[in-house]
Amino acid sequence: MHVLYLFPPGVFTVVLAVLAAVTSLPIVNEKLRNRWLHALAIFIFCLIAAGEIAIIQHADSVNESHFQYIVSRFDNTDRLVVANAAAQQRLAALAAAQPIVKPHIAQAASLKERIVRLSADILSFLTQRQAGEPPLPRRETWNQDVQDDIRYMQQTMAIYSQTYAPKVIAFHDELASKGLTDNELDSFYQNPTNPTGIRIVAEHLGALAERLPD
Repeated sequence: MHVLYLFPPGVFTVVLAVLAAVTSLPIVNEKLRNRWLHALAIFIFCLIAAGEIAIIQHADSVNESHFQYIVSRFDNTDRLVVANAAAQQRLAALAAAQPIVKPHIAQAASLKERIVRLSADILSFLTQRQAGEPPLPRRETWNQDVQDDIRYMQQTMAIYSQTYAPKVIAFHDELASKGLTDNELDSFYQNPTNPTGIRIVAEHLGALAERLPD
């Protein structure tokens, strides 16, 4: 069956048309008066038609998966933009709420500020990585382009694991000890699995920190 998928849609339709033309020739038509040959011809026609249907269905499935892959890329971009905007609003609100202190007096950052800044840093990191993503896969080199995407994603995950994951886990546990929890954060904070999971972690970590006192 997989061999069929090497053919583009329409090939077997042409084959059917050619066979129909051939079987309409008087000499061939005479041969097909034998009921066994006639039955064999019908069987072959049905087999070719079934092959064409299978090719079309496979092509539709491939096109749909390609479409969903591309849509997910654009959707992730939109969601990251929204998450970044929310993170910047949290930072601005923190800055506005900070008391005026003398320049020479160092003031320790609150837990809320540290978490909000970590959330914003992670989202900025994702934005930078997204800017360097391989281009959208092309139909003619789809499999290779997707593999390039996967390798780039794995690099992103490795950097996140080394740079941000320990802090995320520590802050999550500290918030939980204060009775502050979030179901989506709980689901992803230990193993985000992909950049979308990282975005969810950063987003929900920042939102949860807003419930802390300044």
